[in-house]
Amino acid sequence: MMLATSSTALWYTTRATGIVALVLLTGTLVLGILTAGRCGPGPGPPSLKLICHKRISLLAMVFLAFHVLTSVLDTYVDVGWAAILVPFASSYRPVWTGLGTCPA
Repeated sequence: MMLATSSTALWYTTRATGIVALVLLTGTLVLGILTAGRCGPGPGPPSLKLICHKRISLLAMVFLAFHVLTSVLDTYVDVGWAAILVPFASSYRPVWTGLGTCPA
């Protein structure tokens, strides 16, 4: 019974950290564009936008690391340690997992 609860908790944690990482990475992209000045000056001083960009990107990397770790530890699907670094090496939905492994 405990294993099923642990697997369920990891399943939800994997999905939640993935969604939060995606939202944070989107915010990092938007702040990076605003900081570079490609969309005009925008509100606020440039240094504040740069600091927010750096901190949000660091937070996104933390959530991404938790997402990867919980994906491997979760027993609901079999995502092995090799699938972290080698695209399309996972036995679980290799195309979609591989696209998530590929660097941007």
